[in-house]
Amino acid sequence: LIDQQQLQPGWVSGLVDSEGRFIARKPARPPGDLASKGFMTAVAAADEGWYRGRTVEGLDTFTAHLKSDFSRWSVGLGIPAGEAYAAASRAGWLMAIGFIMSLGLAFAFAYWMGRRISSPISSLAAAARSLGEASAPPLPTDSDITEVADLASTLKEAALAVREPDNGAVRIELA
Repeated sequence: LIDQQQLQPGWVSGLVDSEGRFIARKPARPPGDLASKGFMTAVAAADEGWYRGRTVEGLDTFTAHLKSDFSRWSVGLGIPAGEAYAAASRAGWLMAIGFIMSLGLAFAFAYWMGRRISSPISSLAAAARSLGEASAPPLPTDSDITEVADLASTLKEAALAVREPDNGAVRIELA
């Protein structure tokens, strides 16, 4: 039955007797050879479970094992530790890449929004410095940001009031 299993390369499966000697194994070991000390320790500690250890060839594996109550024989299935960690490693890298991409998009959006707001404000500030001058540049009023458009309109009205002092206001002269 063990030979009929289509195990991935590097995977190990075996059946040992109550003394820890192989009855069958894939990859093959001569019957009667002893299982690894790690396997024997794990089987002695619990009838069922898993452990991380080395195979008789020295391969680092996660091995699940089960001991029969009737015969006291044990079966084990070892998966290379690197293969077990590969999926978690891949998921970690994908999460890191997703985080970096999200961070990049957030910075790009913040930069775009900042430019969208700061550019018209800067234009209004430059124009506001020369409100009273006849050669003042025109105030930009084409912003699609409501508050910026309102500010531009108010500054335009203030510029007209400063440029035309005789628009109905009362002058007081001191003698």
